[in-house]
Amino acid sequence: MKKFITLCCLLAAAVGMTAQQRLDTQQFIDKIWDFNQNQDKIVLKTDKPVILDFYATWCGPCKMLTPELHALMKAHKDQMLLYQIDVDRDRELAKLFQIRAMPTLFFLHPDGTVHREVGYRDKDELEQVVKKVFKL
Repeated sequence: MKKFITLCCLLAAAVGMTAQQRLDTQQFIDKIWDFNQNQDKIVLKTDKPVILDFYATWCGPCKMLTPELHALMKAHKDQMLLYQIDVDRDRELAKLFQIRAMPTLFFLHPDGTVHREVGYRDKDELEQVVKKVFKL
């Protein structure tokens, strides 16, 4: 039984790592947007839409949102990217995006469109935003 539980935990961790990635400021600059070079507008370093999940480890709604985001990413496979940013660890990005409440989601389209959602959303609500903003 212990082996089964351990295997399930490892599998869950592996699935989580493929669905999302946690970023600090330097990783954000390297992978998403170099806000030092492009201060006037968001210029993504990817051709895929990006969802930024600003969260806190102590935030109940943030914990509830994580499986909804996993389900959304599973439904859209390689069509978009999801990154998580811990507001307590990376205050610079939280300040840049003017985070006042968690969870806060930013939907960044490669064409420069930016959409913000604050608070918990279930998969169906997230799906509606993805269709509207990302046209997926």
